[in-house]
Amino acid sequence: MEVDGAAGKGAAAKGRNWFVDMPVYEFRENMEVKPTVVNGEVADWDAAEKIYEQALRTRLQADTSQHPLLLVEQSFAASEQRSKMCEMMFEKFEVPAFFLSKDAVLSAFAAGRATGLVVDVGSSLSRVSPVHDGYILKKGITKNSLAGDAITKWMHRSIAAKGTAVRPHYSIEKKETKDGINVSNRMLLRETDSFKKWMLYDVVRDVKESLCHISECRFVEENYEGTPPKVYELPDGTTLELAVDRFRIPEVLLNPSFGDDEVVAAAHSQEAGKAIGLVQMFNESVGKCDPDLRRDLFSSIILTGGGSLFDGLEVRVHNELAETLPSQKIKIIASGVNAERRFSAWIGGSILGSLGTFHQLWISKQEYDEEGAHLVEKRCP
Repeated sequence: MEVDGAAGKGAAAKGRNWFVDMPVYEFRENMEVKPTVVNGEVADWDAAEKIYEQALRTRLQADTSQHPLLLVEQSFAASEQRSKMCEMMFEKFEVPAFFLSKDAVLSAFAAGRATGLVVDVGSSLSRVSPVHDGYILKKGITKNSLAGDAITKWMHRSIAAKGTAVRPHYSIEKKETKDGINVSNRMLLRETDSFKKWMLYDVVRDVKESLCHISECRFVEENYEGTPPKVYELPDGTTLELAVDRFRIPEVLLNPSFGDDEVVAAAHSQEAGKAIGLVQMFNESVGKCDPDLRRDLFSSIILTGGGSLFDGLEVRVHNELAETLPSQKIKIIASGVNAERRFSAWIGGSILGSLGTFHQLWISKQEYDEEGAHLVEKRCP
């Protein structure tokens, strides 16, 4: 979070005050809520530095000059992003050793696999990454922007089309009586558009996560007529009922045609140039890999990411793949523990870092001083 022209406990950088150690809900006037990472790449390096500082030095209270550091990166991270991260850690945080590891590889390790097809449905991206013997097969990576955020937006538009207005918590005026005097708790500061949008989508995200369900077979609306609705109480006390929409809205993750033009545009594969769903991404990714590896990839499909937590997704993926590939053995690996699914890369990193032989992989400070940040391309494949 950043606040323009406001004093506070944040650290100033380029005329901006940063607030990292605070809830987003703690609003300050003129505060902008901005993403640090956009489509898998760091968009604001000043903000990234503040977040690392907060995590490493404030939260963990670690002397970074005494601890080697393993960081997780996207499977498709650009060379300049990797070099800049390496430079930041050695120059700013003065780490004695450093290593970058791919998130898909670490998710595979967390699932007990060295080979598999890692399917990561995050907030801004859905990615399918083939992993073989602990290495990413970069030519097989498939991604699109149809992920958690796109479904949240589609959910919000669907709710609005029913005539229901979603109001975030802070905008609801409440009265408290103190010593006989009515005191309003309503936020009277000037809200920024980014803060209002974040808080609005925070409510919609909870609606999505609480009510939505992936149908086990391809969704046909007529089959769900008469489905009893589920009720969600919005912050202002309004009740929202979703019946068929509970299944129709998340269906866009597998069939983009169920969304509007914006959803379909988000689902365009970079290579194919057409709107594709999650199962089609599997086939496209595996199709780019060596035929000898395809059996091993399909027999270890690993679901990760917060966007993969919809009830019914694991069964639906298995059913569709079994239908299109009847002779192929299909095995879906999906932890039933939400935290493990959300943080599988972190779990895999802890496994990798604890191996007795891992110290041989580190980039040392001496090596960095001799060869520079580009060394990360050679040592961290």
